[in-house]
Amino acid sequence: MLRLVLGLANVLQRGQRDLYELTQQARNDGKIAEIITERPQVALTELESSHKGQQFLLAFDEFLSRHGHLGQPYDDLALPSWSDAPRLVIMEIRKRLLEPDQDPESMRQRLAEDAERLADEIRGRLRGRPADLARFEEALAHARDVGPLTESHNYWLDRMVHAQSHRFAIRVGQRLVGSGVIESPEDIFYLYAREVGELLRQPKSMRPIVAARKSDLKHWSAIRPPKYLGKPSDIGTPSGRFDPPPPEQMDAALLKGTGASPGKATGVARVIAGPEEFERVKPGDILVCASSNPSWVLLFGIIRGLVTNTGGVLSHAAVVAREFGVPAVVGTGEATRRISDGQNIEVDGTTGEVRIL
Repeated sequence: MLRLVLGLANVLQRGQRDLYELTQQARNDGKIAEIITERPQVALTELESSHKGQQFLLAFDEFLSRHGHLGQPYDDLALPSWSDAPRLVIMEIRKRLLEPDQDPESMRQRLAEDAERLADEIRGRLRGRPADLARFEEALAHARDVGPLTESHNYWLDRMVHAQSHRFAIRVGQRLVGSGVIESPEDIFYLYAREVGELLRQPKSMRPIVAARKSDLKHWSAIRPPKYLGKPSDIGTPSGRFDPPPPEQMDAALLKGTGASPGKATGVARVIAGPEEFERVKPGDILVCASSNPSWVLLFGIIRGLVTNTGGVLSHAAVVAREFGVPAVVGTGEATRRISDGQNIEVDGTTGEVRIL
């Protein structure tokens, strides 16, 4: 069933194609490629000094005008978008310059052709059963129409709202810095919304309180919470918004989840928490993360497999993995805890099993 809806053209496929074309433009000019690969931290500044560099920056700005509202790995308002932290995109271009890069459009076409061949095979088996064939065609058409909608919603609404809200919060933070309330604009994320309104009207220093809250956050972030507070429910583990309860993991070398994108892959596990770690993901790695959203799409063009803690067959990670033909197991519950960075693992996106080798 899942193989029938692969290779659908949508905004995420366009993001991959645009990044590929931007990388090819850099690859075709030795000087630009050298600056990005050897001095990525200052590349945006250095490229301004040459005509060809300026042309590349125009293309780079065009990419950000289309996709710059992405970049936040999860829903934390403190996280910037690519437009606010363009170095994240430069690092992805650098990674692709250092490794062979496959044209994402040819990959999408291959997946779409495989899906159509499978559909034709099913049509052949239903020949002579016109009522069933009509029902199949109707279901397939609906599935292919609806398939991209979840990601389009996430791309245009969730990520755009996040990016604009972050930008607005930083502007308010700059105002509070000017009033001596906080030390940096980003410190606004350590204030409560009601406090911000009061401080705009009657400024006073919140620096000691912000420092204490940063310390508290660092302390509590290092603690793994218990599965339950109080008595466990008699009805078992509740399901989330998009996924069933995670299975009990009984085997130390085997994790079970939901097979979300068919196929098998073996490779090095790269356990990633957010975009500040994206540069550690190399072509051929298997991405292991808690969950994903469209901001992770830069990685789907290079990874060999995917494992997540949360999600079901309709989650973002599952839909995008299928779009890019990446074997995926989602909803394992504890992949980021059970799998160590650098371990060799095997992902079976058909059976929903992950083996630690």
